[in-house]
Amino acid sequence: MKLTPLISLLGSIVLFQAPQVFAQRTTDVLVIGSKDQEVRLTGSGHYIDRAAVNAEGNADILTILSKEVPGTTSYGEDGYGLFPNISFRGANAGRSSKITLMEDGVLVAPAAYAAPAAYYSPTVFRMDGLEVLKGSSQVLYGPSTTGGVLNYLSTPFRNESTTQYKVFAGTDNEVQLQLNHGDRIGNFSYVIELASRQVDGFKTIDQLATETYDTKQTGHRVIDPMIKLAYDVNGRFDQRFELKLARTEMTAYESYLGLSDEDFKQNPYRRYAGSRFDRIDTNNKRGHLRHYIAFSEETQLTTTAYYQLFGRNWYKLNDVKVGGGAFGEPNPNDAGQRGVLTGTAAGELRVRANNRFYESRGLEQNLSTKLGLHQLKMGWRYHRDNERRKQWQDIYTQDGIGAVTNINRGVEGDQSNEKAMADAWAFYLQDEMNFGKLTVIPGLRFETVKFGETDFTSAPGPELSKSISVFNPGIGLRYSLTDQTTVFAGLYKGSALPGAGDVVRTVDPITKAEASYNFETGIRTGSSSVWSLESTLFYNVLRDMIALESLATGATSSTSIGRAKSYGVEFKGLYDLGQAQSWTVNNPWYLTATWNKAEIDGNYTNSEYLTGSKGNALPYSPEWRLTAGSGLSYRAFSFDLNGTYNGKMWNTGENLAADLVESYFLVDSSLSYAIRPETKISLMVQNVFDKEVMISRTPYGARSGRPQTILLGLQGQF
Repeated sequence: MKLTPLISLLGSIVLFQAPQVFAQRTTDVLVIGSKDQEVRLTGSGHYIDRAAVNAEGNADILTILSKEVPGTTSYGEDGYGLFPNISFRGANAGRSSKITLMEDGVLVAPAAYAAPAAYYSPTVFRMDGLEVLKGSSQVLYGPSTTGGVLNYLSTPFRNESTTQYKVFAGTDNEVQLQLNHGDRIGNFSYVIELASRQVDGFKTIDQLATETYDTKQTGHRVIDPMIKLAYDVNGRFDQRFELKLARTEMTAYESYLGLSDEDFKQNPYRRYAGSRFDRIDTNNKRGHLRHYIAFSEETQLTTTAYYQLFGRNWYKLNDVKVGGGAFGEPNPNDAGQRGVLTGTAAGELRVRANNRFYESRGLEQNLSTKLGLHQLKMGWRYHRDNERRKQWQDIYTQDGIGAVTNINRGVEGDQSNEKAMADAWAFYLQDEMNFGKLTVIPGLRFETVKFGETDFTSAPGPELSKSISVFNPGIGLRYSLTDQTTVFAGLYKGSALPGAGDVVRTVDPITKAEASYNFETGIRTGSSSVWSLESTLFYNVLRDMIALESLATGATSSTSIGRAKSYGVEFKGLYDLGQAQSWTVNNPWYLTATWNKAEIDGNYTNSEYLTGSKGNALPYSPEWRLTAGSGLSYRAFSFDLNGTYNGKMWNTGENLAADLVESYFLVDSSLSYAIRPETKISLMVQNVFDKEVMISRTPYGARSGRPQTILLGLQGQF
């Protein structure tokens, strides 16, 4: 274990906030708006504030969601949360393609329509909060709502000059930094931020006697600057213009290649020599311009134009050839391949440069107005995106001791040279009607998408195009039993789209959009900060379920593969024993728990992802998941201890013993001391007992979670 002292990194951030009137009124571009607004939802939803985000010093979105959001369906690949697979209530989590992923209310998936299964997730350690909606998300948001909505909230505007900082350092030379500073000068506001993270990695690549390379180079580097500007217009109507510009660059020495079961048991933090060439570089540039106008206290209009350019090249092992055989997908459990992968047998390694560029842009308007007892929300969006592939492959020939004897370099575009495109229109209307204690919220959403594809393999071929339309109605109910207790229920239709290429290539029938029918009912209650709980019963039916083309899910093509269902109970509760007994010490106890049966609803042999029998569990959908913990806080000191249990799951629908990912239980703890009201020093220990756990088997073999990690941090503001 390597434990570095705290170090400082260059950077500054300007944090600004609008006048309070705008801080209140611009919540219409958010999913929930604040913790207090959860009670107004007609479905299960959660607002995760800055304090909860900062409590997870490992900057892993999967850890935060497991602790804060019941119903989370997720799994990792790298142990750091760089490539999270997220969904809710049992829906396929692969590449987070079944949820609508946003930042500040703007779509951030690289190509949410043309190529939903793409590698990108905002860096969570720079966020001010998170918002999650499940069943009731289908009307206001899209395109993919089978699995819900996840909205990342960046650093907000402030009313006065404020500087915030957060620095953590520790195991494996990890250093996290977030710096921001901001102010409001007259009608002008601004925020400038720099966030970064670097870590050496916890895995070690096999050393070959024939070559010299850094066997410890399995970590990553991320740098994430942002600037936000705002100007308030004085006049008859309250108006504000906001501009946000941001960029994220990442280099990660990660691999698709896992381990055989036997090797995993001996050393889960090992990497085979065959993965020594693997590396991913990404560059995300994004921005949006937003105009807000309040015609009255009851009528507001928000217009947003946005643009994103995302490039990535994951240079990674793709195929293995043993002796004079044919190339095949890496399989560490195959004895012949294992020799080539470990550098102890002759063969060939084909490394693919998955070089892709994504572009997305859009314009949307959202109107909120009140007409009598009707609180109406309506809006439209035009969105265009594309994925451009210019991939190539290099073949490394090695001898019986792993020495590379020849390299056959490919040419850019000779493996895949094509462009997938999508033009989409979306419209929605939602009506909120209050009848005393009863609130009824019906709504509907319509989306129509024209998909296109052009193949440039030899010369630009004809553009192929086809269209898909989806119509998603829904209705939610909320009833206030008392000032503290609310019950809710809802019935909603959701959808998820296939990729562009798989729509235009199929003839009859074309690949359909996935449809989901979601029912939920639950209760929220609580007494101030002493206690609170939310419990939800849900039942989801999936039709024409899509497994998107992705090695992360095991699907080699995107197809509509059949039916599935998911049902269960979610629970989130908090009880502060200290406040309840009027102690001088706060002693909160909390539990976030999910029981979820996600099952195949037929007998299927048509997909690598879902081949299996009726009643088998869907891939990566554990029946039980829970986090329980307790804390103590007295004056400047606070301590928290929690444990997370993840039930057993399988990486395919066959549910074979070879596909099993065993259940595990991990314990985390934190200790902090407030040096002054706005400054605290923290010591965090993740995986306290240093347990070795498997977190997934895709792609290409068993993959481990992170070992014990110690982080020392300083955070505050002035």
